[in-house]
Amino acid sequence: MTTEVYLGSVLIPYLILAAAALSLVRYCGRETRVLLTRCLFAVMLASGIAKQVVAVQTGVWITMVPLHFSSTFYLSVGLTVFAKNFFRHAGQVLLFVGGVLMTGMIFVNPVAVLGDPTLIFTSHIRAHGYFFHMAVAFQFFVLLFSQEFSIRYYDPHLFAVFVALWGCIAIPGAFYFKMNFMGILVSYIPFLEQLRLAAGYPLYLTVYYTLVVFAVYAFLFVCKMLTRIRFFSAKQPLYKK
Repeated sequence: MTTEVYLGSVLIPYLILAAAALSLVRYCGRETRVLLTRCLFAVMLASGIAKQVVAVQTGVWITMVPLHFSSTFYLSVGLTVFAKNFFRHAGQVLLFVGGVLMTGMIFVNPVAVLGDPTLIFTSHIRAHGYFFHMAVAFQFFVLLFSQEFSIRYYDPHLFAVFVALWGCIAIPGAFYFKMNFMGILVSYIPFLEQLRLAAGYPLYLTVYYTLVVFAVYAFLFVCKMLTRIRFFSAKQPLYKK
């Protein structure tokens, strides 16, 4: 990816989304924010359904089976903007952690997440892949800037359980469809790939899961420490109970 393409399709759009989310939180009322984030989710969901229809019609449905980890954003965003109480908080946890992971991956390897930016408008599937993740980024920024998400002691456990449940479906799916969902079949991390080749899948997947969960535990612990600083403290919830 050239520098021009990276700036025009990744960095600048991300900064624009962050600025738009900050403006929405700062200058718009609660009802406007709720309406906009819910309408955006409806568009994301409709586009995802259309993508599946196109995938079936064009014979590429196997590669579009919604077991990629990115597909979990339908659940996390949906819970964040529509659910109440515990389920809303669970969605916020998944969106917060997932948004951080996605942002990191986009800036390290944008093509792996967004697809080739030069081919965005060649098909609905490619366009959806790009704009869906950008919409998730906007929802993530709204959550972040609103300061309505307050980390609780059981949040790492929520994420650990969620990833385990996702793995119970995604791991068999990866082997059945021969799709490398989130590095299940072939690791993106060199030393983990060496472990897979040397020790096999059971140990590899166990270590992989343990490392991911441990990293999230450590990350949320640091975030919790930061919330003791007044600037990072959560305000009143954005969505009413």
